[in-house]
Amino acid sequence: MTISEKIKFWLVPYLIKTNLLQEEKFTFTQLNKSLDEYLPFNFKIKVPNGIGNIKVLQVKLSESSSDKGFIKACLSCLFDIHCLNEHIFSANIEVDILGKPSFLKDKSVIRGEDIKIGEFAITNENLVMVKQTKSKLSTFYPSIIDNILSLTVGSVLTSIDDIIDVKSYMSLFVNQSTQHILAMHRTKIENELFYSFDNGDIQFRLEDCFFEEKVFAAYGKDIIVRDQHLVCRF
Repeated sequence: MTISEKIKFWLVPYLIKTNLLQEEKFTFTQLNKSLDEYLPFNFKIKVPNGIGNIKVLQVKLSESSSDKGFIKACLSCLFDIHCLNEHIFSANIEVDILGKPSFLKDKSVIRGEDIKIGEFAITNENLVMVKQTKSKLSTFYPSIIDNILSLTVGSVLTSIDDIIDVKSYMSLFVNQSTQHILAMHRTKIENELFYSFDNGDIQFRLEDCFFEEKVFAAYGKDIIVRDQHLVCRF
C-alpha cells in the first residue's frame, strides 16, 4: 500500500465507529469487468469411454429477478465430448446459476451459497461436428449403426448415468437432437458445478495488495445484493 492508503487504513476503525463508513457498493457492470481476468476456466465430466470438457468463456452477473438477495450468473460455455479417442460433439451452451453471496471472514473469501442451477440451453450447435460424428460411426462402427437406429434410448433414459455401454451412449449422437444430448449430460454438469462451489474452486479471494479488498477483509461484516448492486457492509 502507498503511504496515503496506509493512513486511510489506520482511519477505517474510526470511520466505521462514527458511521462515516457503513458500506461499499459495486455495480454488476464493475463486477463483470473484474471477472475477465479469471476467464476462461475449464471443468470436466466423465462419459462412457471418454471425457466431456466445459470451457467457461464468459460470465455475466446480475441481480436475480425471481429470488430476493440472489445473484444470477449466466455462463457462456463451449461443451466438447471425446469418446473412443474421437471428438464426437461440440456446442456452445448457456447455463444459469443462482447463488446468495457470502463473506467468509476467517478465510477472506467471497463465495456463493444456496446454489441453484437454472436453465441449460444450446446457443450454437456445431452441425458439421454432428454430421462428421454420424459419418465416423457409420464408417468405423457399422454394426452399431445397424442396431442403433432402432433403439429408443431417449424415451427410456434421462441421464448418462443410466447408460451401461458405449453402444447405448453412441446412439445418442445418431438418434437424438443436440438439446436432448445436453439434457442427458445435465446431471453430471450440475454435480460438477455444485462440487466446485462446495469445494471452494469457484470463489473470490480478497487480496492484501488491493486497498479496498484489504479493508473489507479486515473490517467487513457481510455482503448482500440490493438495488442492482453488490453491497459490502461494515
